Amino acid sequence: TYYTSILNQTMGHFDATHLLEIKVMEERELTVEERETLDGCKLLQSMIHDLDADLTNGQLRSFAAYEEHLYSKVVPLIHDTFEELDGDSADLLQRFFKAHGTAARYAIARTTRELLRSGGGNGVMAYDVPDDMTLQDYALKFLVEQECNGDHVKGQPLFDRVVVGCPRAEHVIEALRATDGVSHRL
Repeated sequence: TYYTSILNQTMGHFDATHLLEIKVMEERELTVEERETLDGCKLLQSMIHDLDADLTNGQLRSFAAYEEHLYSKVVPLIHDTFEELDGDSADLLQRFFKAHGTAARYAIARTTRELLRSGGGNGVMAYDVPDDMTLQDYALKFLVEQECNGDHVKGQPLFDRVVVGCPRAEHVIEALRATDGVSHRL
């Protein structure tokens, strides 16, 4: 996948092998600047490894929390570790974070789907979310299918309309398709 490719490129770029080779091949101690670069590369690799692990450990549950983590922890760490980055390093990090953000969205959707299916315990009911249905479509269909349970309105739709934000025309069509087959229409 593109993400795996960019992850490997990024990890390889920041492996600092050339600095380790200097120490071994030239049999000399690294300069202060070289040691700082080596330490920064190790830190960056560790951080990237942790970000990658977050994609599969089920800890990513909200894109807003993911972005908050990047802005409050990751970006300051990079800023504080490196005085400056060369253009190639900065470009590679930018491509990594773009690819990682996309991968994070998929991981969050996968985790959300798993949590919905399992019910989460403590009396929270499980939901049968079909594999071939997006979470957005499922949520909209579920909402539209809700009915009132009161004596005078039993069986009536709980909601008489739902306003869905659709920034593109094709999103309107997708939202309408999600409610196809629902017994009562909005």
